[in-house]
Amino acid sequence: MKASALEVELEALAVKGGAIGNYSDLYLLCEAALNDGSPSGFSAAGDPQYSPAVDLRRIGVPVVVFPYTLVTQVGEYPAWLPPAANEENAVVPVHPAFLPAGNSVEVRSTVEVTPTASIRTVAVHHDDGTVAGFLKLHYPDCLGRFSRDLYHFKWLASLESDTAFREATESDGRIRSLPESFGWYAEGACTGQDRGWGVLGRTFDRENLLDNPLFPAFSLITGKGNYWALRYLRDRYDWTISDARVHLIDNLLTTYVGLALEWGLLPECNAQNVLYADDNKGDISPIFRDMGDVFKDLAIRSARGLSCRFTAYKTIANNSNDLFQRRSFSYDFKLGEYIVSPLIKAIATVWRGDVLWLEKKARHLGKEIWGAAAEAYFGDSGLWYSYPASRGVSRERYIAQVGPRYR
Repeated sequence: MKASALEVELEALAVKGGAIGNYSDLYLLCEAALNDGSPSGFSAAGDPQYSPAVDLRRIGVPVVVFPYTLVTQVGEYPAWLPPAANEENAVVPVHPAFLPAGNSVEVRSTVEVTPTASIRTVAVHHDDGTVAGFLKLHYPDCLGRFSRDLYHFKWLASLESDTAFREATESDGRIRSLPESFGWYAEGACTGQDRGWGVLGRTFDRENLLDNPLFPAFSLITGKGNYWALRYLRDRYDWTISDARVHLIDNLLTTYVGLALEWGLLPECNAQNVLYADDNKGDISPIFRDMGDVFKDLAIRSARGLSCRFTAYKTIANNSNDLFQRRSFSYDFKLGEYIVSPLIKAIATVWRGDVLWLEKKARHLGKEIWGAAAEAYFGDSGLWYSYPASRGVSRERYIAQVGPRYR
């Protein structure tokens, strides 16, 4: 079968990345081209000019000048963004779709960025074109199910989750994340609005992106490009179907359960928030991103003697009405139905294997790693919980289902 133009381009970027020791363009093309969207059926539906494109086109993000007295800046300001205008002013990136009209703000400069699949998160480049870091911008419109604003409680919760995740990653080398460790919060008075809003930044060490191939989980699931990302890993390391299962499914399940039971952290494992890092030696490990979607399980953290000082947004505790439902939702629905089940189907397709065998292996592993903790953790109801296929759903609208698939 003749390779498509997309397959040829992906292969060329993989070869280029290996030659120069930088896989930025390969990663960005996976973000733009190897994505079927969410299993929920809701598309991002943002303005096409701000969406990722297979030609990796860039857009301009305005950097706006605000008085320092109205801006809270946290973390280390990165060298790859324009410096502040002077000692009296701060500069804050603003998504171009939401730049205030008229002359109400001063635009200091424009940073060229490449949109990623989430639309509100953009890659910022070094002068040589490689990715320097990412900005998660305030986007107060609906993308998928929900608005992607970064009002104060969401901005703060992201920073708190990042701190908790970094504690876990520093203690356990198997746990990896893309940090969201710096950012800005602009008071509403900056733009004449009733509410302030934030911006978050992601930096990374070279092992997270520049030196090694990095694949969004959705790029391994999609049939676009004839399952290029899966075939790349298969051919590069001569994987059997069992190898694919161990590296892509077993490693993810094991890491997730460790986070849940040892750290009380429940990352939202849809196929956009999980990345797979190839260490160029055949070891593939999951990397979690989007700290704003992490739930903190205060029941577990308290029992482990870990800090429970978080804003209430996206926390559960012993007295939460949905303690067991949220735990199940996070594992059974998001991890299971958004990543594991689609991965099983994709692996079975590429290796011409048996879906039922892969499901059985994943279920056996789930039972093994949850062990005796499963009964108390999930409430032993024999049920698992999902959300209905509608926008703006809340924690009062779980749907109970019979027979958890992977435990």
